[in-house]
Amino acid sequence: MKLYVMRHGIAASADMNSKRPLTEAGRQGVEKIARYLINSDTTITQIIQSGILRAEETSKIIATELRIPKTISSPELLGDQGSIDAILELLPNWKEDTLLIGHLPLLFQLINRLVIGNMYREPIVDFSPGTIVCLDSFSPKRWMIEWMLSPDTL
Repeated sequence: MKLYVMRHGIAASADMNSKRPLTEAGRQGVEKIARYLINSDTTITQIIQSGILRAEETSKIIATELRIPKTISSPELLGDQGSIDAILELLPNWKEDTLLIGHLPLLFQLINRLVIGNMYREPIVDFSPGTIVCLDSFSPKRWMIEWMLSPDTL
């Protein structure tokens, strides 16, 4: 199983908080990532997103472009009060390639925990908006970064 971890696309001003929609540039960036995923024959079968508008919109673009029927809104996993421990508890049960779409700092912490075993260290990836990281497991509790891509690199 591969785990894909993605930060939502560029969103409107922070003044709007959880109601911030994607900007046009944010939509275009997510569409670039979706096209890359299609062209690379990526086989994501489920998306789990935070339930916050900008993540929902990011999820909808990816799901539509890749024709992914299974999308789950999970504020308790990936929302403002998301839990690394809850994700780690569920992770062994996921048998399908899964895309998580969420927010900082949770995504930094998740990647750090999976790859280097310490979520409190300096972030090992740069999660600009729309960035996606592909992880592959080499043991039940350890993962490695297979590749990472941001809309700016496409």
